[in-house]
Amino acid sequence: MTGITNEMVAGMPSIMDVKDAVLSFIGSDIIVGHNTSFDMRFLNAGFNQELSNQYMDTMQFARKLYPDLKHHRLSDMTEYLGLSNNEHRSIADCISTKELYDAEKALMAEKGLKIEDLWSYGGGQSHRIDISSIVPVEEANADGFFDGRHVVFTGKLEKMIRKDAMQLVVNLGGVLDNTVNKKTNYLILGNNDYNAILHGEKSSKHKKAEQLKLEGQDIEIIDEFTFYDILKDEGAL
Repeated sequence: MTGITNEMVAGMPSIMDVKDAVLSFIGSDIIVGHNTSFDMRFLNAGFNQELSNQYMDTMQFARKLYPDLKHHRLSDMTEYLGLSNNEHRSIADCISTKELYDAEKALMAEKGLKIEDLWSYGGGQSHRIDISSIVPVEEANADGFFDGRHVVFTGKLEKMIRKDAMQLVVNLGGVLDNTVNKKTNYLILGNNDYNAILHGEKSSKHKKAEQLKLEGQDIEIIDEFTFYDILKDEGAL
């Protein structure tokens, strides 16, 4: 997928070998990346600890600022905006992401947009749904990604009505809950909550999930667009 072969990384240090150096490098800085939540999950898993750094995601902003583009991968954005060539290598990715970050800031300044202008709240969507009324359309997929796993939603989804998203989870064998508890396996974070995270704020469900994960519970926090990627992989979208 990346073009990186086993031979290219033979003899290279493991992630635990560089853990201290990486943590020292990032310190308490805000992390900027493209599809950052995806990378953060790998770092958390590799380091066997939860990073507390706030982060922002140029992909999330790209989706808001360039809604007419079909895809918003880093390679798509660098090609569309004529930025430095993205080679899916560490330094090249950093340069491309920094240039995209600058381009997004410049476009927002040009249009007089603030972050809160991109992430509007409300929209008339009720978040309280009778989850007992959501049953599999057909026999639940016993091999589905969410089979037997307890799933909770928080925040307003940007591209899907929450009830429809819940239906797809149930069709894939998932069990819906209203609140995060000791049974919860996945918390799906509505993209609408992203603006609050930028200001260091998190929903009570989000905070509860992070606390349970620190205590060793098998629970993962999934952002909205990762959720859609899962649904696509499962053939549900």
